[in-house]
Amino acid sequence: EAVLAKVPGPALVVQGERDAFGSSDVIAEVLRGLDPEGSRWSLEAVPGADHGFAIPKRGRAADAEPVELRIGRRVAAFVRRVSGVDGG
Repeated sequence: EAVLAKVPGPALVVQGERDAFGSSDVIAEVLRGLDPEGSRWSLEAVPGADHGFAIPKRGRAADAEPVELRIGRRVAAFVRRVSGVDGG
């Protein structure tokens, strides 16, 4: 938490829901504590993913978007939003 408090915002945290170092629910609570208004931090929780964003085969839908693509799209959207570029 002390390290996160030093990060200038805005910032995006991409977190696997099954991360052994802290689930996305735990990280969301930490971020709310650092930014009660919710203007500085954004959180992208990756369903079923662990710390390395691996998703067990049994937890994947056959037609699911690859996790790297999902993360890339979310990061790109965040950068567009904070930079004021609409992407269109």
